[in-house]
Amino acid sequence: MIRLIEKGCTTNLKGFKSEYGFVEGLIRFDKDFSIQLEPKKKIEKKYDSSEKLVCPKCKKGEILKGKIAYGCSNYKIGCDFIFSFENIKKSAYQLLINFDSLGKLKSSAQIKDLYSSEELIGKQIIAVVNTGERNIGSFISECLVLGITIEDGVSLLKPDLKTTDGIQVV
Repeated sequence: MIRLIEKGCTTNLKGFKSEYGFVEGLIRFDKDFSIQLEPKKKIEKKYDSSEKLVCPKCKKGEILKGKIAYGCSNYKIGCDFIFSFENIKKSAYQLLINFDSLGKLKSSAQIKDLYSSEELIGKQIIAVVNTGERNIGSFISECLVLGITIEDGVSLLKPDLKTTDGIQVV
């Protein structure tokens, strides 16, 4: 009640019984200083949580949320898809890399600690191709960008001199 008097509203309160069942919301004073229940505003979800996510590896199981990772419902019959919550916390750039004759390939790289997106445009890097696709969350990475871990983050491996895009590392 003190907060209601001092600030004009309470914090979110749960368990109010109404004609629609139990609700939650704030208690406020209206313009006539009568007490009013302001129901909690519903947040619209961007996706339908009833939709099942299909395992990107076996294409048959559903994605389940575990204690430390997401996994496939078909884990008992051999699907070993797992995506650790730890990976979600690390932010990464989604890169489109020009390999000239091989075309443009996508890659995900956790290099935000040392590089801005503007710095990466036109930058030549060293990457490994023909390793197969890797699912990184909902992103499909088609090549592996090479770097070394230093104290401040990941430093990209890159040629000392300007070269032709897509030439082979020997």
